Amino acid sequence: MTAEEPGEPGTFEDPTGSEFSSSTLRATLDSIDAASSYADWVVSHADPVLGDLVLEIGAGVGTLTPRLLSSGGPQRRVHACEPDPVLAAVLSERFEDDPRVVVEQRPVQDLPDSTAFDSAVFVNVLEHIPDDVDALEAAYRVLRPGGHVYVYSPAFELLMSPFDREIGHCRRYRLPELGAKARRAGFEVETLRYANLPGWFAWLLVARVLGKNPTDGGLAGVYDRRFVPATRWVEARVKPPFGQSALLVARKP
Repeated sequence: MTAEEPGEPGTFEDPTGSEFSSSTLRATLDSIDAASSYADWVVSHADPVLGDLVLEIGAGVGTLTPRLLSSGGPQRRVHACEPDPVLAAVLSERFEDDPRVVVEQRPVQDLPDSTAFDSAVFVNVLEHIPDDVDALEAAYRVLRPGGHVYVYSPAFELLMSPFDREIGHCRRYRLPELGAKARRAGFEVETLRYANLPGWFAWLLVARVLGKNPTDGGLAGVYDRRFVPATRWVEARVKPPFGQSALLVARKP
């Protein structure tokens, strides 16, 4: 059971145009920073297709950026794309001494035409974007032929909770919808699966039934320490029939 990105004191406007409270965002960010096993697991799914030049879309404050770097060789570079000026400023300060990271303060749709990137990564981001196909098409446009898009997003509308809406989720995905949207953007789907089966039940109980914030009381940290390592081991061997998240890897022909 994990939550998403990010925030700073006050309010901030995300790419969807929604405004969120600082307290919810701060707690959410803290829960992700503490959930190291989960973050490592999420990045591990993308490792085989990342390549040398990675576009991280919706990088927030850079929770995943160091992991995207460290999972590759010394030639790995990450362009951290974050449209919110507050978060982009945090990114710039955090990585100002690391020449391997370039911060792009704009949405992916505003990146200049190119075919430079080996991969584009949406981790808990695509569900925030009202026109998700447009965002996938923008990623397609800046990938080299043979490049990959990696999407990791919340699954199942049944799990849509007040907390989901508070942090700006427009939707939760089922696999047929996510795969169809990737194909509409021009991609060839290579991997399409659910992930984090125990998290499905935890989210249903805590966020949907009880209506609680899953970042309260260190719940995400407890889940990260006690459940994620075992779940990662099992799901590397057995594909779950459903899960808290939907995972997509797709290729630009």
